[in-house]
Amino acid sequence: MEDAQNAAKASADQYHSLQADYALLAEKLEAAQTISGAKEEQNAALQANNDLLLLQLESAQASADALREQNKTLQKQLADLNAAQTTTQAALEASAQENDALQAKIVELTLLQNETQTALYALQTEKDVPAASAASSEQPDWGSSPAIPHAMEFRSDGKYTGFTAFIGPGRNGDYSEDDTYFNRSVYSVTGLWRESFNGTTYICIEFKANPSYYRRVYVTNTYFSGVGHLPMIQLEGKQARVAHSCKALYGPGEEFNALKNSNVAKGTSITVYFEENGYVFADFINASGRVRAYLPANCVVPQ
Repeated sequence: MEDAQNAAKASADQYHSLQADYALLAEKLEAAQTISGAKEEQNAALQANNDLLLLQLESAQASADALREQNKTLQKQLADLNAAQTTTQAALEASAQENDALQAKIVELTLLQNETQTALYALQTEKDVPAASAASSEQPDWGSSPAIPHAMEFRSDGKYTGFTAFIGPGRNGDYSEDDTYFNRSVYSVTGLWRESFNGTTYICIEFKANPSYYRRVYVTNTYFSGVGHLPMIQLEGKQARVAHSCKALYGPGEEFNALKNSNVAKGTSITVYFEENGYVFADFINASGRVRAYLPANCVVPQ
């Protein structure tokens, strides 16, 4: 009986042990299933992340392709711009050459105009010889030139690159503006005197740009430095008239240019300031407006 009880007890203990083992195995199985589920979720997340990375890679590849196409377009536009710049530069050079040729033609036409005016003046003088003889016999005293020549220099601050000249000490309609803006780099300038007109100081200068430009004109007192050594004068004029037709020049000599409207008709009323080298410096009205210019002294008689 005792042996049976011991056997039953051993069997019960073995049963309980097996139940414990079964419970432990069940827990392990459940833990394994949980781990497996987590790994599946992790694998799914990794797969989704991989799919996203593939999409981003494809997008980046598309962007790179687009940038390559854009770069090709920009390269073509740059090539077109370079070609256009080359064409424009060639056109500018051609235009500059045409401008140089035009300037040379203008000088040529100016010389031809001066020669024509000289010829017309000679023809007119031949017609007026008797009047000229009568005028020359009087030999009036017109006074002498107040000029004290001195080489001039442009202001050192570089503010002005040239000057606009007037055919008399005045602007804004007081006296006619000369026909050219002169660049400072092509000539030397000699100052002769200073003169005030309507509250503004003007300088009478003489300059020679090239064989085609030799003139005495007036400029304002702002272009040059060191002008204080030039005499400040106030010209006093004498009333006179032109005895016979003559030619108005920019200076006292045939080497000076003739004015644009150089013919001065017989009988023209003038104001004479002084005589220099056989020419009188006179103030009068011509087709350009009011001017001061040089006329042959033997063409002029007192009023």
